[in-house]
Amino acid sequence: MKKWKFGTGITSYEVNMGDVRNREDMERVRASWSTWNDDIKKYGGIFGAVSKRAYETSRSILAHEPYTEETPEHSPSDFAHVIVCSIDCAKIEIENKNADLAARHAFDAGVKWALAQVKFQWEDKALCGERQLKASERGRTIRSSGSFANRHGEKAQERANELFREKPSRTWTRIREMLAAEFKVSSETIKGSVRNPKKKG
Repeated sequence: MKKWKFGTGITSYEVNMGDVRNREDMERVRASWSTWNDDIKKYGGIFGAVSKRAYETSRSILAHEPYTEETPEHSPSDFAHVIVCSIDCAKIEIENKNADLAARHAFDAGVKWALAQVKFQWEDKALCGERQLKASERGRTIRSSGSFANRHGEKAQERANELFREKPSRTWTRIREMLAAEFKVSSETIKGSVRNPKKKG
């Protein structure tokens, strides 16, 4: 069997594809079809077979943690309760040949199942990433507020203007060098924090 990957990122999935020239692969394919047909009979049709994983998983959750009126919203039992009820309702509407309501309940079950997968498989990682981003943003804010421009920019600008007034012939390079020596920073730091007083506006 050869694995084929479809999609990208967290929504990607793999499918085992059999080679028609390989006898063992064809035996696995036939066994898979046999299981599928058995599921259709066991779960009362194609919808029952398709939804069996969500249904059995949810029933298992409810067996260990029954749903009550006090069950917290978006807890495993809350999701499981809605999924089981939606699937049961869909099956009833299928038997009653009411396609619209069957589709509606099946859709509700599918949405809840997908949300539960996202919440319980990816939520911790997503929230961890969110915390890291916020920490990074706080770090940038702290670094920015502690930068030379924020701490000494105004004073350095006044000194630059003063040096220019004392001797208008001083070059901007020379003014930067003098400021750098006074404030004990690099000339590039001065350049990025102080406006050239020789330029108007």
